[in-house]
Amino acid sequence: LGYQEFGEEFDTKLTNVSTGAELTFSVTYKADFEIPDFAGATIEYAVKVLKIEEEILPELTDEFITNTLEYASREDMENSIRQQIKEDNETNSEYYLREDLITQVVDNSTFESYSQELYDKFAELIEEGYLGYAQMFGYETVEEIYEAFGMTEEAVEEEILDAVYRNIAVEAIARKEKISVSDEEFE
Repeated sequence: LGYQEFGEEFDTKLTNVSTGAELTFSVTYKADFEIPDFAGATIEYAVKVLKIEEEILPELTDEFITNTLEYASREDMENSIRQQIKEDNETNSEYYLREDLITQVVDNSTFESYSQELYDKFAELIEEGYLGYAQMFGYETVEEIYEAFGMTEEAVEEEILDAVYRNIAVEAIARKEKISVSDEEFE
């Protein structure tokens, strides 16, 4: 409770219940609910409360910081966190800048053809990625995960073609600019 993973109404129905309580209720979700299978649907729930726990966060004292979090002081902890956030933001900024540049190149390019081999390579990689999601979420087939994510055949096709075009564009830039990567650099 409190995260509203199944919506605010779900959390409300389970507020102030006791261990051992058994409830049945329904929740009607809005059409734009973030879980595609729930969006616009009315879900019937049967819940038995097995256990109730409360997360109690300790006070962030100097003693707690030095003994538990292994920082020399609160200032040391704050500086460390600040530095990590700065580094993460710099890394993310560079990543998004590169992604934006590649997207601009692809969007402003014309692709006349590509090999079936290249297409098949990226189709397989993308399917393997979704198959990993399927296994992680307990689905048996990649089609089930496509359905759970609201993916259409057209969207998957678009993702494959985007990967193909990105590959062609990056390779073309590397050839033109005489950029090469040795096996050692690649590793």
